[in-house]
Amino acid sequence: MREAFANRLAELEHHLEDGLERAAVTLPAIAETINVPTPDKIQKIPDEGTRLRRAGQTVDSELVIVTARQTPVASDLRLVLALIEVAHHGMLIANQFDLITELVNIDGATADRDGTPGHLSAMAHLAGSQLCHAVRAFRSRDLAVALRIDVEDDENRQTQPRGVRRRSRSRTHPRTTRASC
Repeated sequence: MREAFANRLAELEHHLEDGLERAAVTLPAIAETINVPTPDKIQKIPDEGTRLRRAGQTVDSELVIVTARQTPVASDLRLVLALIEVAHHGMLIANQFDLITELVNIDGATADRDGTPGHLSAMAHLAGSQLCHAVRAFRSRDLAVALRIDVEDDENRQTQPRGVRRRSRSRTHPRTTRASC
């Protein structure tokens, strides 16, 4: 029974990692879409967000079910809690995909004095790199890689134009094919 529980946790962890790797690989494509938007490319952004959100919700639900059926030891419980957090953050990333889609769909006739598309594109590239490193750090349990993510996060925050920061902070986020980084 214990072995089946551990195997199921490993499966769910790999499912999360695969979804996040796919999102990380999608971010450079999003950056390109921001610079050269076409209807097909724009539609792929919320589609990927929906896929990531569903994966996070599925893993979150499965973790609750599998944990309720087992009496986990402390190390299992720590992994379950970490996976729930990773699933939650995957859903937050999916919400950001939706926000990016809204920004890309803003009427081009509106004057943009702040260079928002360029900033947003740069942010997408940095976020993709950061997400790849986060998945690698989580998978390998490498603290040094995880700590470097803070530096990348600071770079990403400095790249954000003020309007993007305000919009992303004002929105509430309910908890709700293998790519390669």
